[in-house]
Amino acid sequence: MLRAAIRRLDWFIDRSGKLLSWLVLAFVLTMAYEVIARYVFNAPTVWSYDISYMLGGGMTLLGGAYLILHDGHVRIDVIYGRLSTKQKLVVDIVLWLIFFLPMVLILLQSSWHYAYRAWVFNEVSGVGIWRPPMFPYKTAILVAWVLVLVEGVAWFVKSVLKLLTGEEA
Repeated sequence: MLRAAIRRLDWFIDRSGKLLSWLVLAFVLTMAYEVIARYVFNAPTVWSYDISYMLGGGMTLLGGAYLILHDGHVRIDVIYGRLSTKQKLVVDIVLWLIFFLPMVLILLQSSWHYAYRAWVFNEVSGVGIWRPPMFPYKTAILVAWVLVLVEGVAWFVKSVLKLLTGEEA
């Protein structure tokens, strides 16, 4: 039952990551429009700066769970590459407990407060001229950290099962 739930979660994360990858296209089109408007027509937009950091941050953070699912995180291969499969699993599990879990819980708590304040106080952007509402962006950050935590827990369970049984979870 646990393995079936993890498979469904992995399927969801995989599909949502592929869907969210379209944010890259939106980001590129937004920046291309701004460059053309600014340098060809001498008519810069008031919204491009806010959109660029919201799309850039959104696609970076929302891709975190997808990165975990597809084992795309960075390792020091000089050391890690010399370990056996079992040693790699032990190192991964220990480092997950020491670094990953506390960091994600802290970032999840912080993003909860940021999103909550953005909703309650109708926060608007203070960095651009346009001043769009911040609740969609800050809520996306919260959702991203929830997805990273959930996929991280699924990865942890799969790693522990693989260590204990010697087979893929």
